[in-house]
Amino acid sequence: MALLCAVPAHATGGIACSSPDDVASVEITVGRVPGMAVVGARIDVGDRYWAMSETGDKALTVSQAFATGGHYWIDFTDEIVNRVVAELRLHRVDEGDDTGFGGTMRMPDFGAWTLICFEG
Repeated sequence: MALLCAVPAHATGGIACSSPDDVASVEITVGRVPGMAVVGARIDVGDRYWAMSETGDKALTVSQAFATGGHYWIDFTDEIVNRVVAELRLHRVDEGDDTGFGGTMRMPDFGAWTLICFEG
């Protein structure tokens, strides 16, 4: 007798990054579809934050996102796509069971950070 069980589809995945000094962090939810579909994001720097779920001065909108060969480029703007809020440039490498994943985040007129990242 065969036992059949429903297995849930994982429609999204996540990327979590933080600066070595924990001043800056980024959490990104991506859809598991062809291409790079950013469906959620939050950026924290010190006591300030921005998120795709917010409006006004704390809002993030994806202006462009691209992923290929372990490279991830994601640019966020304000909600009316008038100014760049953050630019993420991430890179992932794998060798056997080892993975290196990190990059940079630049926020014009605010700061720039090196990031260490994990996928989940």
